[in-house]
Amino acid sequence: MAEFAAGLVEALNALLEDERASVEMEVALASGATEFVEGAKLTAMGTEDVGFCVALRERLEQADVFVTHRINGVVFQALGAERYDDRLLVLARHQLVINDRCRNIGEYALDEETRSIVQQIIEAHNRHIAWCEQRADTFAATRLFEFRTPGAAGPSGAEDGQPPTSPDALPQTGYDTGEGSDPPDDGRQPDGLPDLHMGARRDVGRAYGPYAPGQPRPAGVAPNGDDYEYGYNPSNRPYDIP
Repeated sequence: MAEFAAGLVEALNALLEDERASVEMEVALASGATEFVEGAKLTAMGTEDVGFCVALRERLEQADVFVTHRINGVVFQALGAERYDDRLLVLARHQLVINDRCRNIGEYALDEETRSIVQQIIEAHNRHIAWCEQRADTFAATRLFEFRTPGAAGPSGAEDGQPPTSPDALPQTGYDTGEGSDPPDDGRQPDGLPDLHMGARRDVGRAYGPYAPGQPRPAGVAPNGDDYEYGYNPSNRPYDIP
């Protein structure tokens, strides 16, 4: 029976922790798969990685060396990802790292059984990585689809097949009375209310109050007719003081 160097024992235990994390991610992804074929593929990948975990643990036990009981914490990165395609990519990147670790392990003087396990992991992960990346790209592309029912309103209220509403047909605001856009000289808007835009006229509150109960109260005028200091209005809209 081959003896394992201390560095090799540490590397094989780290590989075992990585493989356990792969299994956890594959189980979570299979549970969230919306297609039967996709769930079955992820289950098969997980089953394959479980086999590698068992083989690595047994090989370490046969060598009568320390066997870790831990799992790589990268699994929480995959479980914390909000989007399904991001989880697939975390798994793919994780297995790329595992393959690099396997190549480094291959530089040790390995017995035939251990070398076979390491090589099988690399080959299986190459298939897993290619599939995960392809599925992630496909799933991400579906987020760009725009689903509409026939006759549904699009931008600016346009229905499918109809041009958007012309800007000229939209409701006009401000001082546009059809004869120009300049405000009246008397400080009033076209509806007769005082001009409160962007600091214009600071004495309108006193000029337009009080007034009879039941009448509409002009914007910017207190119920008792007190005037207010109207400063710059960043929204370019009249103040409405309660």
